[in-house]
Parts: sequence; C-alpha cells; structure tokens
Amino acid sequence: MVVSTGNKDGCGRIKTQLTDWYRARAAQVFADRLERCWERFRKYGVGFPEVRLKKMQRRWGSCTKRGVIYLNPVLIKTPKSAIDYVILHELCHLKHPDHGKAFQQLLQTLLPEWKLVKQKLEFYQ
Repeated sequence: MVVSTGNKDGCGRIKTQLTDWYRARAAQVFADRLERCWERFRKYGVGFPEVRLKKMQRRWGSCTKRGVIYLNPVLIKTPKSAIDYVILHELCHLKHPDHGKAFQQLLQTLLPEWKLVKQKLEFYQ
C-alpha cells in the first residue's frame, strides 16, 4: 500500500487513519475467526470469552485469569491460519492456564498442525 501526501502535517493523520482502519478490520476478522474456532472448542465446558484488542510488543495474544482474551491487532497482517492458531491457543488457556502437558494435548487435538503454523507465524515478528 502506498500513500503519499504533499503536506507533511498530513503524514501523522494518515498514519492514525491507517492504524484505526487496521484495528477496525482486526476486530471484525477476529470476531469471525473466534466464532469459527469456538465451534471446535465449545464442547470443553468453559464460557464464551470476552475478546479485546491490545497492542503488545512481544505477544500475539494473552489470556487473563478472569478469562479475557487479548489479541494483538497487528495479528491481522498474518494469514487466517495464524489468527486461528493464536485464538485456539488462548482458548486452550481457558481450560489450562499453563503450557503443561494437558494444554499441549488439547491444542494438538484442536489444531494438529499447530507447530507448523506457529513456526510460520514467527516469520511475522
């Protein structure tokens, strides 16, 4: 995407508008992907999570002890398979708060190719 302006003052405004557009698009796409991922996860007996956007320096997502999932809006720049992986990863934390064996087994059940997707996702950081 190329955006040009003859006005130096316009650069900051354009950057803000682009950031706002990405956030809005992220909210829309993440809600859709969450619904799709939830279909696979709903049988594990936890409630539907609240999802919020939060820009993070080193993470794609996180899950609080209260069950709120935060997704980094920059994740919107990655393939849908990567978005699904992050969402499923965080959903697994609703059942298993750590990265122990039970967590790994659940993630493997939900997304057998998760290791490959995670490896591809690291390219975007």
